[in-house]
Amino acid sequence: MLPLVVVVVGLLLMILFGVLGLWWTEVVIVPVTLVMAFMCVESWWERYSEDLEAQARRGLDRVWAFGRVGRVALVSWTRAAARHVSIWARRVSVRRRHNEALHALGKAVYNGDDHLVRVYRSMAASTGDQLEELRRESQKAQREAETEVEHERLSTDSTQVFSTAEPDDATTTYLDRT
Repeated sequence: MLPLVVVVVGLLLMILFGVLGLWWTEVVIVPVTLVMAFMCVESWWERYSEDLEAQARRGLDRVWAFGRVGRVALVSWTRAAARHVSIWARRVSVRRRHNEALHALGKAVYNGDDHLVRVYRSMAASTGDQLEELRRESQKAQREAETEVEHERLSTDSTQVFSTAEPDDATTTYLDRT
């Protein structure tokens, strides 16, 4: 604390003597003030350097972690988008066959051809099942991407996540449970 007081007093005296034009007194005051300022910085550095290093390390770790989250998000969503495009292309083909089967089924029913009705009904059911499977596959790709990003995001959080369990009895209080 004393070196800080000496520095402040030295700075004030430097300003005062500079204004008064007493430059020869500053020859003594300036070096003493600089030495005391150096002592203040050194004392402060000894006291807080470990904290600063730890904070800098934590900050750098957080930057790298957020970078990982961004990379994982980019890779996951790109992979999911590629799967969606692939699924979409297959869905277009299956939907076209499904619509053709429904159209042919309508014609067969209109013409009263039971054999063709059975054939086109099974074809329409088959393509309908394929469309449903493609829809589930698309949702699965999206869930997987969300899960990967969420997992990486949770690994970078600085706080712990606790599950909030509901009490068995609505009448119990927090003190009763502890």
